[in-house]
Parts: sequence; structure tokens; C-alpha cells
Amino acid sequence: MKRSVDKEQQQKSLNENEHACAEFMAYFRALERGGHELPPYRHSAAVRDFSLSAQEILRVAQEYPSEDVDGVYERHPIETSYDRLVPVALRRYPHLLIRQVAILCFNQMKHSLSPPEYWSLLGHIWTANTKDKNRYDRHHTVLYRDLFSSNVPEQGMVMTNDERAVFSSFPQTLTVYRGCGQANRYGLSWTLSKRVAEGFARDWNSPPWYILEGNCQSTDVVAFFNRGNEQETIIPRDIEIVSTAQLGKSFT
Repeated sequence: MKRSVDKEQQQKSLNENEHACAEFMAYFRALERGGHELPPYRHSAAVRDFSLSAQEILRVAQEYPSEDVDGVYERHPIETSYDRLVPVALRRYPHLLIRQVAILCFNQMKHSLSPPEYWSLLGHIWTANTKDKNRYDRHHTVLYRDLFSSNVPEQGMVMTNDERAVFSSFPQTLTVYRGCGQANRYGLSWTLSKRVAEGFARDWNSPPWYILEGNCQSTDVVAFFNRGNEQETIIPRDIEIVSTAQLGKSFT
């Protein structure tokens, strides 16, 4: 059943997870009002921030299908051109589609999720949420590292069947690449393709641009994602850096 977005119904229409999500969103709205700093508190403004956030959550919940379906992944039920399967669990937790706060909301509710829900939702949030160009958030990197390193069972559910098949075929030792700027050399995301790494270095960072080449064991890799043919590996630990090349220069 679809829920009304009438303002008078917002407070009682939001469940516990959605309410926490609305609070995160209201915080970011306040930051926007203050020019990326929290402005002096005004009750009317805080109420409006929360109200607008609640309305957006309820709108998303209205629009996304809620019917139960079998399995862990499905084709995107709305965006038919989306090039990766999405978690069935999004039908239960559609507020995790709100990209700005998805990982914070996920972290807030992670202990209430089943293992397939935990891993499929984490993989979706990582692959669906485009990182901000030229912005490196170390807090998010640390948070993702902890979440991907979790001992929650059934970790393979973080990948679709096709991705898991590639992951299972990895040789014992892998050569991986990371395209980055000066500030974000140390992250979780590596790729099997040097060309993809070069594209990420240029497209998502201010110069100077760097390509790191690393060696790792297949057991260091916790996930393989191939949205957009990126051949992405998630490695939440330090690995051996074989060489560092500045685009246009090379050194070790």
C-alpha cells in the first residue's frame, strides 16, 4: 500500500530507519543553508529541513515497488537502462536509494539486516553512488573499509552471479591499478584495467594524476564489480605497490 506524503502524517508514517535517514538528510540541508557550515539554530528552519527530508523519503517509498519477490537481486524495476542488477532488499528499504545519505543510513541499520540484505545493499550503495569529483572523504573511506571487512557471513552476496563467477576465477596473484590524485592514493577501489585507472585519474581528480600499480593475493580482494565494465576490485587492506606513475612521468 502506498503511503500519503501529507505533512501531518510524516512523523507517524516514517519507520525507525526512515526517521534516522530524515535526520541525516536534514543535517545536510542545514549545511547547505549555512554554506557548508552549520548555521545558527532556528527551530522553524530545523523543522522545515526535517519536513522536506521526510517528504522526499516518503516520495521515494511511494514510487519504488514494494511487492515481495524471490531472490537476492533483480533487474531495476524502474530504471530499465540500469546496467547492474539491484538488491531485492531495496523494496523493503527504499530510503537507501537516496544517494547523499545512503551509506550513513545503511551503517545505522546494519545490525538489523540479514546477511544477504547486508551484502547486496552494501554492494549496491558502493556501485550506485557516484563519488563527488575532486572531493576525497577520508571518513567515508574508513567507514566503507570497516563495512567491507565485516565478518557477516555470506560475503559473496555482495556481488551478482556474473560478478561472482569472475571473482571465483581469479588467479592466486593479481596485478591491479588505481587512478588517483594527490589526496586519495590510499583507497579501497582498484581495477584490473590500467586504461580504466587512467580514465578515473583524469575524470575524477584534479592534477597531478597518478597511476598506482599493485600486486595482491586473490584472498585480499573481497569483491569484484563490473558496472560500466570498470573491472573494479575492492581491497580493504594495504597491498604491495610495485610502481607509481604520474601521467606524463614515471618513477618507482
